This record gives sequence, structure tokens and C-alpha cells, in this order.
Amino acid sequence: MKVNKKDQSKINKIIKEIGLVNKKMIGLKKASDVEFVFDKMDDETKDAVKSLINHLMVARAKKEYGIE
Repeated sequence: MKVNKKDQSKINKIIKEIGLVNKKMIGLKKASDVEFVFDKMDDETKDAVKSLINHLMVARAKKEYGIE
């Protein structure tokens, strides 16, 4: 069976979309695992982790926008 260029382009686009969905599913699985571990932490450790994440997000935003 011979596939024309238009159909091959559609097939390639679908394959790419499937790959993106697979990557997102892997990311969701990892997030679920992290959430499970996070739920097992004591409150003091949870607060420390939240604070660290917040600090890193602020630092990244400052770097991204050139703010000192």
C-alpha cells in the first residue's frame, strides 16, 4: 500500500501527538508518586518543602525577567 504525502503528514502529526500524550501521562504518574510521598511527610517538613519550592519559583521568575 502506497501512502501519499498528505496522508503521511497526517500520520506523522498523529504519532507526534501520541508521543506528547505519553510524555504527559508519565509526568502525571511522577506527580502522583511525589504527592503520595508528600502526604506521608510531617507538617514541619511539608512547610519546609513548600517554602523551598516557593523560593525556587521566585528565583526563576526573577532570573527570567531580569529582576534583582
